[in-house]
Amino acid sequence: MKKKIITAVLTASVLLSFASCDSAPAETSESANEYERQLQTIYDNVDVWRLSDEDNVGPDWLCFYAIADLDRDGYLEVLKRTLYNNGPNTQLWIYEVTEDGGITALESDLEDPDSDYRTTHYPEFSIDRPTAYYEEGGVYRYLLCDCISYGVACVYDHYGYLSIQDDRIYYDFVCTELAEDDGSLVTYYDGESNMISEAEYEALHDEYISSADGEVMIEWFLDSEIDMDHIAESYSSFAG
Repeated sequence: MKKKIITAVLTASVLLSFASCDSAPAETSESANEYERQLQTIYDNVDVWRLSDEDNVGPDWLCFYAIADLDRDGYLEVLKRTLYNNGPNTQLWIYEVTEDGGITALESDLEDPDSDYRTTHYPEFSIDRPTAYYEEGGVYRYLLCDCISYGVACVYDHYGYLSIQDDRIYYDFVCTELAEDDGSLVTYYDGESNMISEAEYEALHDEYISSADGEVMIEWFLDSEIDMDHIAESYSSFAG
C-alpha cells in the first residue's frame, strides 16, 4: 500500500505566487516540486495510459483524458473515459502514479460491458460541468450517473457513488430508473436491484443529491491534445 503524501492542493496561480516570494515555506516548495514530478511522470508514461488496441474500443468511440487526485492521497491519477458515438454508453479506466515513480492501472469492480446490460456500469464524469462529491471518514465519493441507452427500447439511469479505496475503484449503486417503450413504462430499483415504488425512488434520489459536500471541475482533453500543457491545465482545474 502506498504511503499517503500529506500536501496541500495547489493551483497554477498559487504556484506562481509562491515562486515569486523568497520567503515561501520550504514545505510549499517541496509540495509544488512533488506535483511537478508527478505531472512529468504522467507525461513520460503516456504509453501506459493512452488508448490502445488492447482497450477493444472501435472507431465509433471517442476518448477523453483528465488529471485528478480523486482519493486525495497525494498521488495523481489519469482518468480515461470513452464515449460511444456521442451517446450515453461509456467506459472508464483510472491510472495512478505509484510510490516508486511509475504509473499503474487501478483495479475495479466495474462490470464487463458484455455482461447483463442492467448491471453494466461505467459511471460518467461530466464533460463540461462540475462533479459533486461527499467525504466521510477520509473517503471521497463522487456522485455519478451511469446512463445506458438502447434507443427507445430502454434507458437505464443508474445513480451511485464512485470512490477509490486501497488502490481499487468502487461504484456503489443508490437507485435506478428504467424507462421503456419511449418512456411510457417506467420502473424503479434500489441499490440492491430490488424493484421499489416511485415514491421510494424519489426519496433515495433526493437523499443522494443532498449528500454532496462540494464540487470539483474535471477538465478533459483529447488524444490529439496529449502534452504537458494540457496535462498541467487539467490538474490545475481539478485542484481549483
